[in-house]
Amino acid sequence: QEPKRLRETLKSIDSEMRALSVEHYEVHIENARCLSAVNRGSTESKRGTQTILDNLDGLTADFRRFRKVGQRLAEAHSKNMQTLDKHVQLLELLEIPQLMDTCARNSLYDEALDLCSHANTLQKRHLAISSGVTRSFESRTARSESASDPAEDDAASGPAAGPQSAADAPFQ
Repeated sequence: QEPKRLRETLKSIDSEMRALSVEHYEVHIENARCLSAVNRGSTESKRGTQTILDNLDGLTADFRRFRKVGQRLAEAHSKNMQTLDKHVQLLELLEIPQLMDTCARNSLYDEALDLCSHANTLQKRHLAISSGVTRSFESRTARSESASDPAEDDAASGPAAGPQSAADAPFQ
């Protein structure tokens, strides 16, 4: 008796489910569309993720290059700021030859000797720096001269290449 009743209940539930499915077929169609859209989205997402992973190495290298350029720019900026901080002192130093010439022309020999003494003091104080700068300048000049025309070098090393006046000569 019990198995028969269970079979009838099962048939009843089965026919009821079919009737509901037919009655609400739009829901099944919409579910299929949603599932398809989710699958397409998942595939596109997977492709996008793979593209990002493929480009990640190049992006990392680009960031490293960017950082190096940024560091060089920061160093150059720092040097420029140091130069700007020392602007007044540099101008005073660059004015010494002109002041020396003015003193000599106006017969202010004591002031000219004071300027010469001051310049010698500065030279001794900064000899290590100036010799390093001079060596660097000489090596750059030698490289550029070796790349230039030899005929130009001969013309430049003639008698006109020496000091033109006492103002051009180094301070003694």
